[in-house]
Parts: sequence; C-alpha cells; structure tokens
Amino acid sequence: MAPFKEPKSIKLHAFGDASSQGVCAAVYSVVDQESGVTQGLITSKSRISKQNLTIPRLELVAGHMAANLAVNVRDALQPDCDPLQQFVMNRVDKIQQHQGIVWHHIPKDQNPADLGSRGEV
Repeated sequence: MAPFKEPKSIKLHAFGDASSQGVCAAVYSVVDQESGVTQGLITSKSRISKQNLTIPRLELVAGHMAANLAVNVRDALQPDCDPLQQFVMNRVDKIQQHQGIVWHHIPKDQNPADLGSRGEV
C-alpha cells in the first residue's frame, strides 16, 4: 500500500431526503490529492417517518439530520480528535485492504439504499 499523503483538500457534502415512509441523510467526501480526486460515502442514517407530519416538515427533519451528520464527520476529522480520528483511520485502512472495490453513482430508482428514505426501490 502506498504511504499516506496529506490531502490538498477534503470537502463534505451532506444530502437529506424524506417521504411518508422514512427520513434519510448521507454524507459524502470529495478528497483532492496529488494522485487525483476521489469521492465516497462516509456515513448515512435513516429513520421511519413520524406519522401525521407533512412532507415539508419531514424534509426539515432530513435537513437537520444531514447537518448533524456533516458536523459529526467534520469534528471526527479534526486533528485534535484522536480517538475518533484513529477510529476513522482504522476503518479506512481496513477498507483499502480490499482489492477491486470501485464506487459508482447509481440513480435513485435503481439504488437499493433508497430503501432508507422511501421503504421501496
């Protein structure tokens, strides 16, 4: 495995979505390094929607969930956060040990992870 090099920049992108079935949020990273730009899912969270809430209110819940996830990831990546930084590095190392894994974008109508916010594919 190549030695770790400090990235030029790391940007986090948070997404939220809601339906009458569920609420979901996901945080992706875009990492710019000398070798190129990579992106991938960092974390996601989903919940069953509370009954009797309107879609606009559920979307607000999804936005709040996405913002919280993004802040938690950002905080975990701070240099002064050693236990969480070690946690992240351990998982990244384990993931990178697997050969042949490639990330792709999948449209939502074909994405099985869409179950997290809608309860259906």
